[in-house]
Amino acid sequence: MKKKELIIILSYCNDKDKKQSLYECLKSLQNFRDDYDILVASHTPLDELFFDYFDYYYFDKNNNILTDIEYRQNAWFTPFNNYVVWSSYIEIGNTVGAIWDMLVPSLSIANTLKYQKIHYFEYDSEIENINELIDNSKLLDDYDYVVYNSEPTHKLHGSFLSFRVDGIIDEWKNSDKQLLEKLFFNVYPKVPENIIYNLIKKQKRLYEKNYNKLSSCGIRVGKIRGNPVNWNVPFYDPKDNKLKFLCRNVDVTSYEIKIIINDNLINVGNVKPNTWKIIDLIGDISDTKNMLVFKNNVKILELDFSSDNFKEKFIYYNSVLDNKSISVK
Repeated sequence: MKKKELIIILSYCNDKDKKQSLYECLKSLQNFRDDYDILVASHTPLDELFFDYFDYYYFDKNNNILTDIEYRQNAWFTPFNNYVVWSSYIEIGNTVGAIWDMLVPSLSIANTLKYQKIHYFEYDSEIENINELIDNSKLLDDYDYVVYNSEPTHKLHGSFLSFRVDGIIDEWKNSDKQLLEKLFFNVYPKVPENIIYNLIKKQKRLYEKNYNKLSSCGIRVGKIRGNPVNWNVPFYDPKDNKLKFLCRNVDVTSYEIKIIINDNLINVGNVKPNTWKIIDLIGDISDTKNMLVFKNNVKILELDFSSDNFKEKFIYYNSVLDNKSISVK
């Protein structure tokens, strides 16, 4: 009898919409249970009704986020040519540690149960057709990993990949917070998926596919944004040595932004959907001591520029680059 392959689904379902998305993901897999077993790993408890739809469950109540500036992941926005704003404050922090806290034990379980091939998804996926998994399984006879990318912007889309249990990268064999921090310390730009891609590329046999073709194969991933995105952030402009502020509304409604810097109030005012604006905050950045940012009178960001070496770190990770200067490692 042919050994089944394992589908691992990682989840952090802390609200109704995310739970519904996980439920729909599991439901979409039920027609393929003759060929695949399912392991769900979660940082949040799941309702009993979910347990009819998978074989194994790993729960870790911790959701460790790296929030120090050295480890926060970067994002960028290009308002106009040769002016790329990088920020490390778009999301709540670096979630790779939280993901690996679920993934590494799940892989240990898979190895103990003697599974050979794994297909990894996140909870907000929908799998209507398994032809892509079948093709990946054949490729895994010769390769350790099958990944999806869309160069030049993403070396790896982390919401779906297939790999051999006996071919995982060293970093996925044991939980090691210090190793994780080392991987992300002093790296710029800090793009987690690209760092993971480089580890796989360096250590293992890798087959790459085009992410943009997935939907035509009956697979949808990344349907829900996991964490809220905040594009109301300060940044340093080396051309005039000024601290500036980007307001970019990616929401569906307008909102009000207020900034308190060095105890002085700056009322940015109304920011409409699908618009952006850049404002000067202060003269020389050396004059900056502290900053608070409010969205509809709710604090969304607090920075202490007077703490040890913070200004230097802020400038390193939150600055303007021209397009030619970008080198995603």
